[in-house]
Amino acid sequence: MSGLKKTQLNTLVIGATGHGGSYLCVELVNRGHKVTGLARNPEKLGKHELYTPRKFNVVECSFIELMEELKGYDVIFNEFSPHSEGHAALVYMPFVEVTRKIVRATRLCQVPYFIMVGGAGSLELPQIEPYLNAGESGHFWRAFRQAFADSESQIQYMEERLGPLGEGLRELRTIRQKSMAGIASEDENKFMRDYLDNAFKGDYSQTFVKAGRTTYMFFEGNTSWNWSYVSPPALYRPCAGGEDYSISYDNLPLTAEPQAGHYQGWWKHDPKDLEGRLKGISTIDFSRALVDDAESRDGLHKHWTATTELKDDTPYPSYVNFDLGFAPRSVYKSQSTKE
Repeated sequence: MSGLKKTQLNTLVIGATGHGGSYLCVELVNRGHKVTGLARNPEKLGKHELYTPRKFNVVECSFIELMEELKGYDVIFNEFSPHSEGHAALVYMPFVEVTRKIVRATRLCQVPYFIMVGGAGSLELPQIEPYLNAGESGHFWRAFRQAFADSESQIQYMEERLGPLGEGLRELRTIRQKSMAGIASEDENKFMRDYLDNAFKGDYSQTFVKAGRTTYMFFEGNTSWNWSYVSPPALYRPCAGGEDYSISYDNLPLTAEPQAGHYQGWWKHDPKDLEGRLKGISTIDFSRALVDDAESRDGLHKHWTATTELKDDTPYPSYVNFDLGFAPRSVYKSQSTKE
């Protein structure tokens, strides 16, 4: 869908230096759009003639101050996420409250088009239970952790951003690889089974994901203003992009059958098991889908997601900048070493 651009857009990205925000800003300037980056340290992205950094704290600002910041743009993207603050940020109330603040200010400012980036937890799983959100499903969480463990780019991302959470997933990945090859010890298989059972019963990031799910209620059924609510699919990771993407609505995208190389079958007798069936997209291609929506407004009043086949798991950085753009993690690491 790239190439839909007709005119240059004047855009604002809330949370410009976060994971999704940094990729989005690079995609926007690559497509020739003006970007104002709203963040506590917006200069982290570097310099670009189409980029204006705006140092601003959406958490601590007054409501009137926020309204003033939102005026004068064609499109506003909300990429706000407390994830950048690490493990302690995975809490419910701050995310819901700040999102409420942003949404209300946007409506009162009559922003022409507002794109809210939510989470996979708000997508539904009718295959398991009617009207069930993914974030409420133990089957989702178990398959989610299995899929995370299958991806090197996902593990490196978690290690960098969330510290202890990533360390546990690294161990899970190592053991899952050994188990799939039939060389894991009894103790290792027990560790993995216990880990996945705990994810099924109540994953440690469930609270935050449920917060993302709740924010969709600020939008659902309301056509009095121009919004688009996009949820990344279950597997959303910084890896190689450049694939064609598919759009779907409301429900969590799944493959018809488990994908080869991503299915162990420990719960094969459970008809609701989702191992190997979760779909995903690279952060690069997801950013492309966001900008396509800004240009076309095809997502108006819709809850949508985008997926690719995730063919190349080459790790890319958690955060990108204008100087290096969409380059593999190894390139960013090499540049950092030189400096």
